[in-house]
Amino acid sequence: MGIGLVVGPLIGAAVGFAIGSIIFKVGTPGMWGAIVAGVIFGALGGFWAGMSALGPPAPVDDPLPREDENEARTDQNHSAS
Repeated sequence: MGIGLVVGPLIGAAVGFAIGSIIFKVGTPGMWGAIVAGVIFGALGGFWAGMSALGPPAPVDDPLPREDENEARTDQNHSAS
């Protein structure tokens, strides 16, 4: 996730600069706005990519131990037990 938060804004800034300098003139507020937007969306994309790369917790670290593979134990399932 850390790599995504570093690489995402860098790529977003590069894409924002490329698009901003094509649409707007170099050095204008529109170009800088495109760069800032690229950094923001790049950071969000990097965070999202990092979160999607995380796997399920190990069975010993699972906060809701599972009785079988498909059903997590919750308070509703075992309130009568």
